[in-house]
Amino acid sequence: MKNPIDFDKPRFGSKEAAAFLGVAEYTLRRSRTIGKLLGRPAPAYRKIGGKVLYERSTLSEWLDASPEQLHTAVA
Repeated sequence: MKNPIDFDKPRFGSKEAAAFLGVAEYTLRRSRTIGKLLGRPAPAYRKIGGKVLYERSTLSEWLDASPEQLHTAVA
């Protein structure tokens, strides 16, 4: 059985951050190279040694800045 991700932690590694955002880990890793995630500027991260960390608060702000959609029809 897989270990559940603790979304209450203040910082996440790439795998946890990707799950928090609902994207594939590869997509999140690629966003660090190209600077975009889902067509928007990628969330900021910290690199400490070889480890990449995302602040939960930064990821929450990034999600909150995404416009909510009511439907898929074009206005």
